[in-house]
Amino acid sequence: MPRPSKSPGPASVPPARIGLSSPVQLAATIPHLLGFRPESSLVLVGVSGPRRRVGLALRLDLAVVDARPRTVEGLAERIRLSGGEQVLAAIFTDEPGLPPDLPRSGLVARLARIAPLFEAVLVRGATCWSYLCDDPRCCPSAGRSIDPDAGEVTRIDAEFAAVGVAVLRDRAAVVAQIRPVRGDEATAVAARLPAAVSWVQARPAPRLEPWVMRHLERLVTAYEDPRASVDLPTAVRMLVALWVTPVRDRVLIAWMRQTGGSDGMMRGEAWRRLFRDIARLAPPPMDAPACTLFALMAYREGNGVLADAALTRALDGTPDYSLAVTLQRMLAGQVHPRQLMRWLRSWSPDGAA
Repeated sequence: MPRPSKSPGPASVPPARIGLSSPVQLAATIPHLLGFRPESSLVLVGVSGPRRRVGLALRLDLAVVDARPRTVEGLAERIRLSGGEQVLAAIFTDEPGLPPDLPRSGLVARLARIAPLFEAVLVRGATCWSYLCDDPRCCPSAGRSIDPDAGEVTRIDAEFAAVGVAVLRDRAAVVAQIRPVRGDEATAVAARLPAAVSWVQARPAPRLEPWVMRHLERLVTAYEDPRASVDLPTAVRMLVALWVTPVRDRVLIAWMRQTGGSDGMMRGEAWRRLFRDIARLAPPPMDAPACTLFALMAYREGNGVLADAALTRALDGTPDYSLAVTLQRMLAGQVHPRQLMRWLRSWSPDGAA
């Protein structure tokens, strides 16, 4: 299983107007790319083209870098294979030191030998320094403030907020989004589960599909309002029905059709919120299909941490669930979301997406 020290999977793609031309912009953008604020981490971001288009973003705990130094070469190679022509590197640490003795300078020098560095920054609290620039006019020795009220930082925050990308407190807060419900909610689900299993078993796939698709259409439309919630009887039947492979595949095809293209962003967010709620209601080991579909949706958005958490849930209860196994391999290999969708189109019987 993927180790929690690494945030697998490509990052969220930033809005086209985001530029990364200064250490402050890089430091302010990385939490949005990862979905949380990293601590004691090395982050590498691939950039390509004259506009320095941001691509794959990878994170490792500094403790892992110290224990297994060759993992840095592996990360740099994955950036290259993803199409990154240059690398933006950021080190998040509380370790002391000021120019010319910034902490982890040796790590940056090593990175420069194995990858073309566009920029490398140290982020310590709300201050950042460039490892590559010593011009006091733009990179003073006291560092530059990542002021949340500064123009370039608020602009970055606003651009990401406009496309629905939020930054959580830390990695644990990201993972918490997909934890199964507990207490009274879990008890209510358990009480309804036997009847839902019997109801699904009494219906062949051709009879189940219309019911599932009718309710999915209703729920996805409702979930375009972030305040929406799924009714428990429907959710429990749905999470059981997803175990019927033709039904699950029909749902996956519908998701691809409805969320493809630039006009599918709002619809895609509604699908993701709905399946987050269904996956959270699904008790282990009944959670494999719902968690795997949610992982696909999170992965497509570039949220590798959330996709990893959902797949861990799916495979903990059902280690041989084939779609989850395949997706986990793609995630561990840092396959870009575009490649994931190409694979899904080739898998889909009618080339949906």
